Amino acid sequence: MGAHTAFLAAHARPDLVSQLIMLEGHVAGGKEPEDSQAIGEYFRTWPRFFGSTDEAKQTLGNSPLGRAWTADLEATSEGLQPRFDADIMESTIAAVHYPRWQEWESLTVLSGSKSSKRFSG
Repeated sequence: MGAHTAFLAAHARPDLVSQLIMLEGHVAGGKEPEDSQAIGEYFRTWPRFFGSTDEAKQTLGNSPLGRAWTADLEATSEGLQPRFDADIMESTIAAVHYPRWQEWESLTVLSGSKSSKRFSG
């Protein structure tokens, strides 16, 4: 969702964005609208609180993404917890899962020293 959000920001406020590099971005935020439901289901499998960082790592994995999720957990008196609600995360992701061609095509794309008004990739 980061690349999608970035290109929408670049469209809305070109005065704030001089360059934009998008990796794995999609005009609709993702290839399948159902992805948001799968993400919400995944987040709902997490325990409400993790007893320790090691427990979180064991649950979330040692991949770069798993380590990032673990590092972002908030320490509370009850344990480590996510900084977001799974249902809100799912509905937020679902809200961007529709094509935004007008915004996408409004961006000027530079390739080396050439520029093109239309993005086709």
